[in-house]
Amino acid sequence: MEYYSHYPEGVKGIVFNSPYFSTPIWTDDADILVAALPDSIQTAIRIAERDSVFNTPAYNAANSYFASQHGRRKDFVKHPYDTVASSGNSFIYNYMWGPSEFTATGTLRNYDNVESLSKVEVPALFTTGEFDEARPETVEKLSQLVTNSRFIEIPEAGHFTLNDNRPAVVKALSEFLSETDK
Repeated sequence: MEYYSHYPEGVKGIVFNSPYFSTPIWTDDADILVAALPDSIQTAIRIAERDSVFNTPAYNAANSYFASQHGRRKDFVKHPYDTVASSGNSFIYNYMWGPSEFTATGTLRNYDNVESLSKVEVPALFTTGEFDEARPETVEKLSQLVTNSRFIEIPEAGHFTLNDNRPAVVKALSEFLSETDK
């Protein structure tokens, strides 16, 4: 979205996969998802957020449980073209976002760019996993802000849609690209 907002020339279509456009929307959705977790997990999260102490075993376990439900739901699938192992950068993640997907304390905590969606003038595909932290209900509503858009929910997938259900994602992308290329 940021790229398209600044350099729309030449862009023929956009794919928003499990998109993030607004921290308030993201954290509202996270609150809904956290409220459905077991009480012990919710308690660990509330205590950590109340005390601003996020490196406890209980909070780490809560974060891992949340990720297993709404992040990558299936075992990691290594793609044959993956030739170099890479790991995430927890320093940058924490600096920009915060200690977990459901606690935004970093530089993005006030980010909100939903209004840009109404300015999209090219076809757009919005995808998200059935169990994604980018909740299907929310992503579908956001897709309606783009005039020429399509929404597809990827079944049996969390936020890591390509890992959890690669065939469904590839099918959605292939169909969108074929139609957009016409």
